[in-house]
Amino acid sequence: MQSIDYTENLATTQPHNPKGQLRHWAPVLIPVIAIALAILFGMPDKASDDIGWLNRLAKAGDSGAQLQVGLAYRDGRYGLTADATKGFYWLQQAANNGNAYAEDTVAEMYASGTGTPQDITLAMQWWTKSMHDGDPQARLHMSEALIKSGKIQEAEGLLHRDHTDLKLQYN
Repeated sequence: MQSIDYTENLATTQPHNPKGQLRHWAPVLIPVIAIALAILFGMPDKASDDIGWLNRLAKAGDSGAQLQVGLAYRDGRYGLTADATKGFYWLQQAANNGNAYAEDTVAEMYASGTGTPQDITLAMQWWTKSMHDGDPQARLHMSEALIKSGKIQEAEGLLHRDHTDLKLQYN
C-alpha cells in the first residue's frame, strides 16, 4: 500500500498570501465590525431614535445638530410635539455657534414673535449677522420686514447694495 504525503510541496505550491486571507475573511469581518461599532457608539437603529442621537450631538455643541433639533421642535418633526419655545432655544444655540441658516431663522422668529417675544430690532441684528455669515435668504427676509414696517426706501437700498456696511446701521 502506498501512502500519500499531503504536506509535500505545499510550501512551494501555495505561498503565504496575507491579502488573500483578508479577502477571504472580509465578508465576515466587515459586518461584525459594523455591528460592534454601532453597539459601542450607540448608533440609532430606528428612525425614531434619530432625535435622540441629534439631541446628544446638540448638547455636545454641534451647530448642525442644534439646528436640526430646533427645527424638529419648532415644526413637530421626528414624532415630537411642536414647541416653538424649545425650537427657538435650540435654533438660538446654533445661531450663537455661527450657523448662518439658524441666524436667519432666529431673526424670522424674533420678527414674528414665534417662540420668543417679538423684537424687530433683534431680528434686524440677526439678519445682518446672517448676511455677513453667508445666508443668501437673509437679505430678502430683512427687506420683506422693512417693507412690512413701511420702510420701502431702506428695503430697496438693501436689495441694491453690498451688505458689508449693514452691521453699523442696525447694531
